[in-house]
Amino acid sequence: MRIQRTGCAPDGPGKGARLPLRLGAAPIVILLIAACFEIFLVNMPYWCSLDASPQAGRSTLGPGLAAQGDHTAKVVDPKSAWRDISSTRPIDYLHFNPAPDLLSQTVAASSPDLSWTISTRRPTDGGWYDASAIHRYSIRVERTRYMHVGDGAHKVRLHYRVRAGDVIALDEVTVNPRVPFHVDGLRLLMEVLLVLIVLAFRPGGRLYRRTFTAGSIRSLLPLALLFAVEAAGIIGEWLVFGRNSVITAPHRMGSGMFFDPNQYADLADSLLHGRFDLDLPVNADLAAMDNPYDTASRLRLARAGSDTTPIFFDVAFKSGRYYCYFGLLPAVVAFMPYKLLTGHDLPASTAVLAFALLLALCSILLTVQLARWFSRRGGSVSLGCVLLAASGWLFVTPILYTLHSQVFYQLPQTLAISLTLLALSCWIEAKMRALGRGWLLAGSTCLALTLGCRPQFMLAAVLALPLFRTEIHDLWRRGLSSRSGLRDEALTWLCALGPFILLSIPILAYNAARFGSPIDFGADYNLTAYDMPNSRPPLSRLLPLSLLYFFQPPNVGTGFPFLLPTNQDISPWMPEQASYGGLFTLMAPFTLIVFGIWSYRRRLRGRRAAAFCWAAAATGIVIFAFTTHIAGYSPRYVLDFGWTLGLIYTCCILAVDGRRASQGQVEASSSVGGGRARPARLAPLSDPARMVFGTAAAGMVLAVIAAFLYVFVSHSLDNDLLWWDVYSWFLFL
Repeated sequence: MRIQRTGCAPDGPGKGARLPLRLGAAPIVILLIAACFEIFLVNMPYWCSLDASPQAGRSTLGPGLAAQGDHTAKVVDPKSAWRDISSTRPIDYLHFNPAPDLLSQTVAASSPDLSWTISTRRPTDGGWYDASAIHRYSIRVERTRYMHVGDGAHKVRLHYRVRAGDVIALDEVTVNPRVPFHVDGLRLLMEVLLVLIVLAFRPGGRLYRRTFTAGSIRSLLPLALLFAVEAAGIIGEWLVFGRNSVITAPHRMGSGMFFDPNQYADLADSLLHGRFDLDLPVNADLAAMDNPYDTASRLRLARAGSDTTPIFFDVAFKSGRYYCYFGLLPAVVAFMPYKLLTGHDLPASTAVLAFALLLALCSILLTVQLARWFSRRGGSVSLGCVLLAASGWLFVTPILYTLHSQVFYQLPQTLAISLTLLALSCWIEAKMRALGRGWLLAGSTCLALTLGCRPQFMLAAVLALPLFRTEIHDLWRRGLSSRSGLRDEALTWLCALGPFILLSIPILAYNAARFGSPIDFGADYNLTAYDMPNSRPPLSRLLPLSLLYFFQPPNVGTGFPFLLPTNQDISPWMPEQASYGGLFTLMAPFTLIVFGIWSYRRRLRGRRAAAFCWAAAATGIVIFAFTTHIAGYSPRYVLDFGWTLGLIYTCCILAVDGRRASQGQVEASSSVGGGRARPARLAPLSDPARMVFGTAAAGMVLAVIAAFLYVFVSHSLDNDLLWWDVYSWFLFL
């Protein structure tokens, strides 16, 4: 290792000296805030009830409830299904004590879970005061049996949200219990994660003073830990929603049509048997329709047609046969090999998990490659900057908002993103190796394969023009100057373009064999929620869609899970799922820093990355318009274009981080093209850079919280117990 002295004075002990462990004021304050949050705020009911005098509450039932003598009551009239609880003292908290036979389930209620609204009454009140908040309770989760009342009320009325005939539990009620101090393992884990994010990415953090060196274990180990955290989050969410036991058999939908969640396995089975259509039974009435894509007529047929054969939803239908219009490649690389090796169908949920982990790995790899590219164009980048950039990919894609899906929809998109990021990584390596043809060939091969996943990802090829702009010019000039230069130019172009030509042939032939045209991917034949072949949506719909996808403010409620859906009115009719917030406002608020790109333009130009960013923005806009103009709104479609925002964000934050003066000693780089000395310790961030990194760090914290809460916006059997556990965290509210 070659050691040099810079012109700056060392800011610490010399080589070989041990640095004392110093903890600044800011980390101590952050840790104290986190501790106070857990000890005092979340456990506020414990502190407020220390001096409480528990007593049994007096209880009476409304006329809509008929007691049954086994600690249950039957709902006779839902409108008057209420229960009054009274006490001689002001009621701060209530605790519901299920009878032993209810806990042991020897006596069965309609549901172990209840919800109600409350009315309160003080001695000075002439009537009841109604509250609109909904309280929930589950016999199975002890912490949910506590309820906060307060405001000096001596009487509380529980208005049960039930139906006639329901049987509800009648618990014994304790007024003003002593609420126990409680530390929840998952909550503590989330608090630790958020504290680590703040400590690591705060503008004054030490990670911004440490140089990132791709060949150094001190740089690679934190990235490996980041991948481990991301993998844990992906696997955890996958397990929460029961993806390892998801239903794979076709099932009837509420519309009367049938849904086949095993569509990719069916496609793999068809391909292995030498056919391109799906082996699904065809309804004779559907085949006889003049326009089977007319949704209204098709739904009437599915409900009351003479032929009871299932009519399938979200499959392509042409000439009396069903086809899979989703990309071919996932079936070829995952479902067919699994079938050949095991003889069984690969569950789509397993493929969802594998492809999500692949995406996380490829995103970190691309971040490393971009950091190496930037560091070769004038100055080093910090480890903190690289980690902050790499942490954002799962939110901009946004895989954490699609993992809850039970089916295969995201598979071609996730695989296409991974291949695109891998292609760009290979191309950057080719650029740093003076147009290394092997890496160029690998990158082009990866990107060409996206034609078999999601064709619009082929537009990413445009990014090669600004990336290789100088190399293309030099290659052209050498080709004109000599015969050997011309041969090198021809071989280079062959490596760059050959994979697109060769790999497109089987994919286009596959299209021609199914639909009669090599450029017909079958989307127009989809039996979906509207008549796709005859749909001509106006371009003006892109304006409200831009709001939904990018700038829709989150609808924040005051009770768990705090994120509420926002249904927007869009005319004319189009597919639209509920929106919980846009990319910039909820999913990835740290990307707001890209709006300062004009301020970073000189740094981006110095790294020759400005044109690359503008090309990424143009690519994202075109893909956004192409996808959403027809498909409408769904968080899943962010997968198509969100990665371009991730590219811009990464380039911007790397540009802001670079060109800092070095301090102390420097060591030689071990990356490709090394031999050039790099600073071992970077100067502190400038004030504008601190503002950018502080905004990004705050946005990262918000993104993690939003992604966590999004897991609970739907309450189903998959996440039931976890939902109740997290719900109980907010008793202090």
